[in-house]
Amino acid sequence: MKNILFIVFTLFVSLQLMAQDPNITQKAEPEEAEPECRIYGKIINLKAEPARGMVEFRNDFLRKFKVPDNMPSHIKEVTIEMRFTVEKDGSVTGIRVMNDKYNLGDEAIRVLKTMPKWKPAKHLREPIQSRFTWSVNVKIN
Repeated sequence: MKNILFIVFTLFVSLQLMAQDPNITQKAEPEEAEPECRIYGKIINLKAEPARGMVEFRNDFLRKFKVPDNMPSHIKEVTIEMRFTVEKDGSVTGIRVMNDKYNLGDEAIRVLKTMPKWKPAKHLREPIQSRFTWSVNVKIN
């Protein structure tokens, strides 16, 4: 009887310790994806990035971005924050503008859709879906 209790107690403790392992990859369900698609949460080997680098991506984005004429004259700079998914093939989907105080979200989405594909994130050398949040400061002339 003591041996059975000891085994049960040992199993219980070991399961509790395994549940606390920080190295276990956490997966989160994508909001608008097929059931077989997964977006990895915390642990990825290589983050998604624009094909020509972040500096070129930002410069291209700002070059294509058209500020509407009806912007208030006292506004000199606007920060636009976007969240999107970089798919396994490098395409960008699920674009959302997180702050759209000056109604520039539609223009930001339009420009982001015209940009080249990204290098996808990788987990164990395999391309995976990943979420990306990006902020850009747009100067108003």
